[in-house]
Amino acid sequence: MAYVLLSSAKDDQLATRSFNQFSNLSELSQHIIDYFEEWLMLKEDNPTGDLEETPLEYTSDDLFNFMDTFFAELVCLEENQDTKLWVPHTTDWVKEQVYFELRGQTHKHVMQDQTNQHQNNTQSAQDTVMELDSPNNRANTFVY
Repeated sequence: MAYVLLSSAKDDQLATRSFNQFSNLSELSQHIIDYFEEWLMLKEDNPTGDLEETPLEYTSDDLFNFMDTFFAELVCLEENQDTKLWVPHTTDWVKEQVYFELRGQTHKHVMQDQTNQHQNNTQSAQDTVMELDSPNNRANTFVY
């Protein structure tokens, strides 16, 4: 299993530096996205703190601007499984990983929406066929 270590510090203050360990790049990216969304909820004064009730809308540029302005340092080390050496990465590399994660989540949501829409259309068509096939409507049944 590869590991990713994230080093972050806020506002040029060494005392705020923290280190987080993740099992993979997806976990690292999701951590940053979640942190940003929590910050947005506080900024928007979301009283419930529940994303289901109050969906957040933002662009990747909003997230990247947050990463640039909120963190004075945002770098990581990724373990190379073959060499067992740690490879350093810059903030731009971290942004790229976050972008890939967002793109994957968007694709997943689009596919889920299309699946749900297809299931709803299929159910609606089945309901229509059942309605048309009832004894009272047999004379009005059309085949397309």
